[in-house]
Amino acid sequence: MIAEALEASTVGAGCTITGGVWHSYYDDVLVQGPAGLDIHHMVPLAEAHDSK
Repeated sequence: MIAEALEASTVGAGCTITGGVWHSYYDDVLVQGPAGLDIHHMVPLAEAHDSK
């Protein structure tokens, strides 16, 4: 998430990420803060798509 941020986020205790802005590749919107992201499926979906 940190590498993909358009605006820097901060990492707190327990690897909690706060702040930051990201671009959603799926619907072409800017997402403010990490709560609007679901990164758990990014790698598995890409893997499934590429594995056809």
